Amino acid sequence: MIKLLLIFLVLLFCSLIPVLLIKQRFSEIVEKDAVLLVQTAARLIELQVVEKVKNSSGLSDQIPDQYVNLAKKVGGVFLYDEHLKKVVVCIRKEQDVQSTLVSLNGLSAPVVYFVTDTAGKIVATSEVAGIGETLSGIITVQETNKVFKTKYKGHSVYAYAAVNPVYGFYTISCVQTKDIFWQLLFPVLLCICIALTVLLIIFQDYYRTKLLSIAESLEKLSEGSTDVRIKDRRISKIVDQLSENIKRKDRILRKTAQELENLKQTLEKIREKKS
Repeated sequence: MIKLLLIFLVLLFCSLIPVLLIKQRFSEIVEKDAVLLVQTAARLIELQVVEKVKNSSGLSDQIPDQYVNLAKKVGGVFLYDEHLKKVVVCIRKEQDVQSTLVSLNGLSAPVVYFVTDTAGKIVATSEVAGIGETLSGIITVQETNKVFKTKYKGHSVYAYAAVNPVYGFYTISCVQTKDIFWQLLFPVLLCICIALTVLLIIFQDYYRTKLLSIAESLEKLSEGSTDVRIKDRRISKIVDQLSENIKRKDRILRKTAQELENLKQTLEKIREKKS
């Protein structure tokens, strides 16, 4: 058991060396892929929102005048209206203002994403979050047009936030960071455990055969056989010593028996002379 433990520790140490050497390289690759993914996803969501705005039809008569007046002053409005339950989009075109109501259902991306209006209210998301709620407290946007690390639901994530230059809405995408070390170590440990299991089976079979051979040899020795061969050196030495002791005692017994026989014959001769 101690030998198996030592073998396991040696194999574990030897396996950790290559894992640690390649961890850095794999981590860099994973990080680059995550950065590219969140940037691409944010751009994808932005294009889908712009497409929905362009394909939205009319309904300008339902838009309150306050949005139109605000668009005339600042050039554009992209705000969620609590009563209409839609996004109001107003863009100033020279002296005129083009207005429409937009529903942002059906957006899709391979990451967690949020779309907020210019006031920071959520207007579309892949998560279970109330439309019209503020993004503050859910995820912290540290900077725009640059990938950054932040926390989301207690996990570290790579995030990217972008602002649409025409409508002013925000798209935020994020993906959870991964520790590649454990993903590399698990298959290595699995292979080591399988190898140790195979070794244990081989050792068990080897020692079982060895014990059976020793038991058979001892049985022959107990029956008086002198032609006994044991492969294990230590056991063989013990058996040889035991065999030699038996032979020595046998010689002593034969010698004693012979001496007793001689003594008996001498006593008989003495009796004959006396008689």
